[in-house]
Amino acid sequence: MMRFAKNTSSTTFPARLDEVELQALKYLFDDESCLAGWCVEREHFVVQARELTTTGFYSIIKCTLPGKIVSASREISKTFKYPSLAKGGAYVCWIEHDATLCLEGFAERSWPKALTPLALQ
Repeated sequence: MMRFAKNTSSTTFPARLDEVELQALKYLFDDESCLAGWCVEREHFVVQARELTTTGFYSIIKCTLPGKIVSASREISKTFKYPSLAKGGAYVCWIEHDATLCLEGFAERSWPKALTPLALQ
């Protein structure tokens, strides 16, 4: 269960995909033929919500392309190394049947500001 911190952002939703979210999606789906290249572009996604968590961030993102982008009810996760994360971090994404992606970035300890969407900083 995620613990959400209060979102003090003044962002109104829907919002544009942040560079951090875009790069996380590209990293997660880099070997997915149905998301590689043309689909993982900023204009194909709309952020419906985003929150800080106690260990990172969470974004709910809608794909605006018609048809299925990947298998529904699927979870994709990958770990990564980052200089200020001694034990590394991870991105995980759940894909819902209606092309909604639930993206989370997290680490064991504090999450770096450089990997947080600007609207949440």
